[in-house]
Amino acid sequence: MCNIPIDDGCPLCGDRNHRAFAEQRGVSIHLCEVCGFMFVFPPPEEGSLRSLYQLSSGYYATASENLKDTSKWSAVQLHQLLAEHGVAPGRFLEIGCSSGSLIYHLQELGWDVVGVEVNPGTARIARDNGLVVYLGTVESIVESVALKGELFDVIYLGDVIEHLPQPLQTLSLLRSVMRPGGTLILRTPNSLCGYAQASLKYAQVFRAPWYYSEAPYHLCEFTPTTLRALITRAGFTVSSLLCQPPRVPLRYTIGATGKFDELKKALKIGGRYRFASARRFWMSMPALVGMTAIIVPLWMFGAVFDKINGTYPLVAIAKKSQRDSSVFV
Repeated sequence: MCNIPIDDGCPLCGDRNHRAFAEQRGVSIHLCEVCGFMFVFPPPEEGSLRSLYQLSSGYYATASENLKDTSKWSAVQLHQLLAEHGVAPGRFLEIGCSSGSLIYHLQELGWDVVGVEVNPGTARIARDNGLVVYLGTVESIVESVALKGELFDVIYLGDVIEHLPQPLQTLSLLRSVMRPGGTLILRTPNSLCGYAQASLKYAQVFRAPWYYSEAPYHLCEFTPTTLRALITRAGFTVSSLLCQPPRVPLRYTIGATGKFDELKKALKIGGRYRFASARRFWMSMPALVGMTAIIVPLWMFGAVFDKINGTYPLVAIAKKSQRDSSVFV
């Protein structure tokens, strides 16, 4: 375990020299002046964090109950990526597995899979489809996994690391349930992408929220530099850091601005989107049109910027270092 303070210091380097530079959904986003890490400060309490990932909040309310009906594409792509890095099928742990679609299809490709999920509803779907899924946070289940003597060849966090209040501590815990030479693979948004930069400039000029940020759902924002630093400090050796398409669709980008959270919940009533019958949707049309007029130019700039600069989402592949991560401070 690393000994980074978790009170008012930067979650990456522990330094207290950080300042607010943006806000979203009423929460403040800070920038560490020492390491450049971006994070929500102060972090939400555990109870409020858990409430974000409940079905009552709209989280995965439209998830398919039958995983046979879900797409295999992500599993095949990840399987191929690991094969390209010399990683054969073995014990695979997914953190934040949701309803288990990824590990369900990885199991079909020969992997021995386990998931961890905080939402009881989606964990139930995964279990109903025959998957082994632990319900709880990483911190709450790692000890129980370790006591059973389970070690993993691959640990995967896909669009999860940015949701964690203390990502360094979490990665260090996960290192303890990984085989020597095991593989860690992370996927997370890239805050150097064109849309992030354009929307930040818009926020600064017009004193608006940073629409790129999904705070408080996303508690951290990563660049290639800070992601590499995080992985290294947790006791891993980065073997590859890629920027991979696809980009985030425009519809998702508009929905993620924070202006339509209640609308999205209303549309998901009954486990599927109900546009035609949702009175709230039609009442929100003026606001949707107005926000679209703001977001489209920023999103289009981002598309061109990313195509030129390759600033797509980050995918990091790392190996468990042989040295003891407890020396990192």
